[in-house]
Amino acid sequence: MSTSKPISSFRLTSLLRSQKDPSVALQLFLNPNPNHPSPRPFRHSLRSYDLIITKLAQAKMFPQMEQLLNQLHTQTRFPTPEPLLRHVIAAYARAGLPSRALRTFLSIPSPSLRSFNSLLHALLSCRDFASFTRLLPHLPRFRGPDACSYNILIHGCSLTDDRDRAWKLFNEMRRRGVRPNQITFGTLINLLCKSPQLHLPKAFKVKEEMERVFKIKPNAFVYTNLIKAVCEVGDFDSAVRLKDEMVRNNLKLDAVVYNTLVSGFLKGGKKDIGFRVLEEMKSGGVKPDSVTCNVLIGEFCREGKFEAAYRVLDDGLEGVKPDVFGYNVVIGWQCKEGKWREADDLFRDMPRRQCVPDVVTYRTLFDGLCRCMQFEEAGLVLEEMIFKGYVPRSSSLNEFVGMVCKEGDFELLGKVLSGLVGIAWTLQILSSIELDLYQRGESVVHKAKMNIHEEPSKLPLPTKGHQVTSCITCRFSNPGGRTNLYSAKDLDKSPLSICGHMKNVTILTLLKKSEKMLLTSSYDGVIIRWIPGKGYAGKVDNKQFGLIKLLVAGEDGVIASGFDNKVYRVPLEGDNLGLAETVDVGSQPKDLSLALDHPELAIVAVESGVVLLNGAKVLSTVKLDFIVTTAALSPDGIEASGRARRQIAHLFSLRGYNY
Repeated sequence: MSTSKPISSFRLTSLLRSQKDPSVALQLFLNPNPNHPSPRPFRHSLRSYDLIITKLAQAKMFPQMEQLLNQLHTQTRFPTPEPLLRHVIAAYARAGLPSRALRTFLSIPSPSLRSFNSLLHALLSCRDFASFTRLLPHLPRFRGPDACSYNILIHGCSLTDDRDRAWKLFNEMRRRGVRPNQITFGTLINLLCKSPQLHLPKAFKVKEEMERVFKIKPNAFVYTNLIKAVCEVGDFDSAVRLKDEMVRNNLKLDAVVYNTLVSGFLKGGKKDIGFRVLEEMKSGGVKPDSVTCNVLIGEFCREGKFEAAYRVLDDGLEGVKPDVFGYNVVIGWQCKEGKWREADDLFRDMPRRQCVPDVVTYRTLFDGLCRCMQFEEAGLVLEEMIFKGYVPRSSSLNEFVGMVCKEGDFELLGKVLSGLVGIAWTLQILSSIELDLYQRGESVVHKAKMNIHEEPSKLPLPTKGHQVTSCITCRFSNPGGRTNLYSAKDLDKSPLSICGHMKNVTILTLLKKSEKMLLTSSYDGVIIRWIPGKGYAGKVDNKQFGLIKLLVAGEDGVIASGFDNKVYRVPLEGDNLGLAETVDVGSQPKDLSLALDHPELAIVAVESGVVLLNGAKVLSTVKLDFIVTTAALSPDGIEASGRARRQIAHLFSLRGYNY
């Protein structure tokens, strides 16, 4: 009987290049020949290391990526290629991890100017201006900054609106003989156009110098910034002249240019010209995009024509639908007009419309409900917002807490504070409440100062003739943290105490071991063990995956998922978690379930159906004609059930699998 040949190093490189799933690629890299055991370790090529590390970086599988980087550095004869580390730096930047990007750069023995530029760009992408500034004095260590270096530095000035520094860099660039390019001038003109009332003439002067002195033709980015700026100051004739100039210079008028023109004319009150430009856009073969829809939605909302705005939300333009920005605009204007019920209904209807609310959606609705004095609804939005991992504006939250206190709704206040514990600026919010929430009687409010570790009995009591309206203290000396909320009416009354997790507990599951144990989890990824009759039993070390939406425990491990498409199988090693195996199920999981007698078998509910897993491998993906909300497996793994939104349970029989 013929058997397949072992995979060679060259063949492995080809397989890794064609494999789209990073988890499968990782397993292939770690064990390329499972059916051909050999006493000698497999010799990976440098190219295979490059491919797998790049795939893991793009998938944000950083623990596995860092493990292979360390293996490449310590267990092979290959030096770690600098271009590969630049890919890693860029991946950390996309994930918003500037400290790891800096650490990777510092691991390069003799970094090149190109790597230094990559680091500067990464820090700017993460808005880590402090580290960016600290690194600038090291630039002269290299032979000489190039145009890319200066463009990054000038872009940093643009982000911080530091025009003086930008011009010093531009002049230094010319003194050093570094020739500016289109990006240099585009960044400078963009910086000047941010304040068109003050700097628009200078922006046109830079454009003229760009063409006359440096013989560089302006690109569409330059023209778009100038068109937007002249529309802001009401110079619509110049906007038309700039558009005509683009045509003469053989620059394509794309959707970005037309959207800028239409938006400028509509906001400036020139509706006839704006809609005429929109028709010109369509007749010229330029297809509208989601931004075009958003521009029209904004105009209809400014005029109070919400029905017209809804038509664009429903139908779009030429088959193109608006994105989440358009929904945010409608919700914001509806709240501004006092139509908070309509705004909340639209928010709740967004998933059905296949548009996922973002942090701006939540903040806009939360602020609008607060302005409309709808605190119960605002509290529900805030709770959902924090569950999704979004953070409200601290100023909005302070205002909300203050208004709730003025209403005297301390039950709602307790719920809000319990959900906020652990957010970085919670203590700042608590201290801002202090004791002057609202007074009923004497005009003088006694502000009792509290030590963060003081017991309730040691709190200073108000002197006679003064009134305390609220009293809050925090204590974080316990594992997991504790917050105590005291009533202003009776300081001797037992406080409302919140302990355990620093955020709302969203999951409770039974760990099936000889000793009875419960696991609880909050969305921020914290997992805590509890023993019946004893209570808190320690925090499970979890650094492999971030936010937790679902968690189910078996005999020797847990299976979890967050808010992406991945499911993690993690073995329990003592009191901590081992190395996670990851599988992509194609859609965000709605529910997880294990077969009690066969814990390696799991079912995952996704919106379009169910996915059956054996370990970290997908056994089957079943598409269903209804939206699945929950799923469960029988203990023997023979039957499964799924539940739809129509309150109907569906039973399935599993056949043909050996597990």
